[in-house]
Amino acid sequence: MESFLQTAVIAVIGAMAGEFCLCMLPTGGTRKFCRFIVGLVLVLILLSAPLNIDETQLNEILQTQQETVLPNQNKSYEEMIWDVYNEELENKNK
Repeated sequence: MESFLQTAVIAVIGAMAGEFCLCMLPTGGTRKFCRFIVGLVLVLILLSAPLNIDETQLNEILQTQQETVLPNQNKSYEEMIWDVYNEELENKNK
């Protein structure tokens, strides 16, 4: 909750800075476009509030991702290339 409040404070400061910059722009289409961009940036700042995940959970998540992404980690490049080549031959023959 504390990290979300810190992010909200940053968003409020960003909104104030954005409004200050918008006051210096001339009226017209550019101002409307810039207001949209400032609003989009503020929403992204609020959505980027970090989640409360402790280090053990983060390490478990990274370990499972590493195991699923790199199952052929112990193979040489030559073996991996031959595997891909053989799979493509099988797909072509089907």
